[in-house]
Amino acid sequence: MAVKILIVDDDRQVIQQLRVLLSEFGYSSDFISKSELLFPKLTRDIYDLILLDIYMPDTDGITLLKQLKTHSTYHNIPVIMLTGDMDDQLLSKCFDCGSTDFVYKPIKALVLQARIKFALTANEYIKQISSQKETLEKQTKELQNANKLLEESLVQLRKTQTQLIQSEKMAALGGLVAGVAHEINTPVGVGVTAASHLAMKVQEYNERYKSGQLTREDFEVFLKTICTGADMIVSNLRRAADLIRSFKQVAVDQSNEEQRLFKVKPYINDVLQSLVPKYKRTQHTITVHCYDELLLYSYPGVFSQIITNLLMNSLEHGFEDKEKGEIVISIYQKEKKFFFKYTDNGKGIASEQKKYLSLFLPLNGAKAVQGLVCILSII
Repeated sequence: MAVKILIVDDDRQVIQQLRVLLSEFGYSSDFISKSELLFPKLTRDIYDLILLDIYMPDTDGITLLKQLKTHSTYHNIPVIMLTGDMDDQLLSKCFDCGSTDFVYKPIKALVLQARIKFALTANEYIKQISSQKETLEKQTKELQNANKLLEESLVQLRKTQTQLIQSEKMAALGGLVAGVAHEINTPVGVGVTAASHLAMKVQEYNERYKSGQLTREDFEVFLKTICTGADMIVSNLRRAADLIRSFKQVAVDQSNEEQRLFKVKPYINDVLQSLVPKYKRTQHTITVHCYDELLLYSYPGVFSQIITNLLMNSLEHGFEDKEKGEIVISIYQKEKKFFFKYTDNGKGIASEQKKYLSLFLPLNGAKAVQGLVCILSII
């Protein structure tokens, strides 16, 4: 669509000259010779730029300029002032009131063409900045809401911690909660730092934009900063959310004795995720062999306690003098039987104690025996 320009001038010869030049430049144009016709004209048609004479018979161009720039609908239209008066103070006043540029009379074709191109380009640039600013403000608001939800989750997590510690049989979860809370603090801290940095950069570039010192290179750097910061915040918030989800499920299951249907492998991964603070600073490895879709209808809290006890035994005793321990958990179904096999390459145990680590889990029933052997139901 061709650029459309409105000429506001009371001199017919100037209007004719401008219309000829604008046509040669490839622009379409329209004109009015009375200031009182300006806003009715803008109501009927859409213009990309206005050429406004400073001196009009019924009112001066600066008054019209002020009215344009304070109007909620037309304030974004770039305005080039036309004047035959080379008064620096007058031109300074025009810029203060919001004009984009000026052209001296008598009008020179090359000067007019250059000023129009500059005004249109600058206006597009401003639109891009405004759009990016709106997007950034929206992202900032979303991040603030996400941080608020995360803080609420942390509050709820602390309440859960207090309730669990009050229960004697779940007292062992106290250390686990503290470890998970410590793990959450790291991505949350990174997210808050990145959000604060973005807010500072927005303020800095906003001041540059208002003062007219923002260059295209500055804007490109600004966009890169936004992308990097947003990626950092999103990745760390997702990490924190995963930690909360894993711990929440395990904690709820261990605090009650209700049966439910659950997928074994994802649940084991959740338990291991909640125990990451216990082994993250070691070189030990944990491998799980299990069919992805294997389902159990049983007591997941008891199941998680078995894995937790075995894992902590390996970490605290089996790998006492070992830097790179290996743990393998194998779970599979054979005919109508469920097999759970836990092995590590630790220092071993006395032969008379090995019989307590042989977990054979028959079907049909549901009762915990000494926290190690369970009777499970499989689907």
